[in-house]
Amino acid sequence: MAAVALLAASCSNEDFSAPAGGDGNVVFTAELPALGSRAYGDGLSATDLKAYVYSVDGETPEYLFSKEATFDGLHATVELALVTGKTYDVVFWAQAPDAPYTYSTTERTISVTYDGAANDESRDAFFVTEAGLTVNGPIHKTVQLKRPFAQLNVLTSDYAEALASGVEVKQTGLTMELPSVLNLADGKVDELAEVTFNLSDLPTGTASVGDKTYTYLSMNYILAAADKAVADVKVSTDFALNAELSFTAVPVQRNYRTNIYGALLTNPAVFDVEILPGFDDNNNVDISQQIAPGVFFDEATKTYTAMSTEGLVWLNAQSKASPAKFKGCTMKLGADIDLAGVEWTPMRLDGNSSWITFDGDNHTVSNMTVSDPDAAGFFGYAIGYIRNVKFTNATVTGNYKAGVVSGDGLCSRIDNVHVDGATVTSTPRLVNGKYDDANNVGGITGYLSAEPNAYVTNCSVSNATITAYRKVGGLVGATNGAAVVTGNTITNVKVIADMTEPDYDGAATRKPDAGEVVGTMVSASATVENNTVNNVSVSVLKPADGTLAIHP
Repeated sequence: MAAVALLAASCSNEDFSAPAGGDGNVVFTAELPALGSRAYGDGLSATDLKAYVYSVDGETPEYLFSKEATFDGLHATVELALVTGKTYDVVFWAQAPDAPYTYSTTERTISVTYDGAANDESRDAFFVTEAGLTVNGPIHKTVQLKRPFAQLNVLTSDYAEALASGVEVKQTGLTMELPSVLNLADGKVDELAEVTFNLSDLPTGTASVGDKTYTYLSMNYILAAADKAVADVKVSTDFALNAELSFTAVPVQRNYRTNIYGALLTNPAVFDVEILPGFDDNNNVDISQQIAPGVFFDEATKTYTAMSTEGLVWLNAQSKASPAKFKGCTMKLGADIDLAGVEWTPMRLDGNSSWITFDGDNHTVSNMTVSDPDAAGFFGYAIGYIRNVKFTNATVTGNYKAGVVSGDGLCSRIDNVHVDGATVTSTPRLVNGKYDDANNVGGITGYLSAEPNAYVTNCSVSNATITAYRKVGGLVGATNGAAVVTGNTITNVKVIADMTEPDYDGAATRKPDAGEVVGTMVSASATVENNTVNNVSVSVLKPADGTLAIHP
């Protein structure tokens, strides 16, 4: 049987526990997009996740089973037991409990019921299909769900003026032609038909367009095609003298926000329409959230976003000075970060007292220079999730564990992280009269220990030189426990075990443990497979004659 569980914050307490069951060989981390602190569309109402699994080895997909999970904030983890050598489609659907949607396992479609109240935030939902997944071993993968809807907002700037003149609108409804069925396999919708959302209380809160503040008259999620279309919109109200507002040729598109705005209660004939890719814009952060130069904070999702080098440096310093303040929080990058000229010191990602997740949002950190005697890297110790970031032109030096992403990857979950251009060097240090250390060194992380879980997946290291005394690899220096290293690429990398130090403790019997992907597996339970190696050299510098030799 497969198991389904949530992965939370820490490797050593209840905040970052292992998946229940433990028998699934395919693990998906499902993510919902966050939209800052906007009144609607924060994604937090869609708490229930289902993963529908299909076998696609035959001529037609065969439905097998489904698994459920519950989102913790914007993340959920689903663990599936799938057969090695088989190919599957996995359909993910997230919604609020009791939302008016019905899934057909045979057709792979969602049907929408529209005969409910308007202005209902609980109608927000998300989907993604992972198609053609061939299982050749353990898989850890992050999938990002998207909305099948457009968000249609009707905003007025004259609510107070209308109220003063005796016009009080308390409820609104919506009528327009919409599709009612979405195929989750191909993303297509069915034919349009007129539907009506019933009168319901106005949405709360306000919205800003330009330099004006508007009151919500209507906010609805409407099923929409992937391509832009136009629709006629009628907003009904409970005020008899102004019972309906009509708008023609309004643009709507899946994953986009459409705003209709103006002085609609006193001058409904004059209005503007804007269509914004708000559901896909992760930089869509209100200026009111700024807590320091280049740093924004979203209270709803506990997410700090660094928009500049100054902001990232500030977050690094603050998380060390007051780690409890950042416990269980997410840090994101909202822009590319250049660390040239910055004295970078390793951050901590430990779940118990600091971040749980670092998400680069596909931005780049360039020109990092970092040094630490114990755990050198962008992160020193990294118990948590690290994903979606690229490092270029990095220089990492130390005397023990070292890697561009992290020195010590105890319980690290590292996915979609890329290193292009790096020098990682760890040299022995004198301890109690003898040289020791300079081991556990890699292009991504020096040490990857599953206690009980850790992985490096879908990552790459290219154009790098990685040097240590021993336990040195192109991707990971050493794995421990049931760590998983799969689906990665190493290109144009030099791995060097420099064993010329004759006074090293136990030098006569030490093995270099140098490898293209992983230097050594401390435990036989690690999974290191399905990695691609291109032009990678592994060399050992021997103390006897000082020449380079390949360790057998």
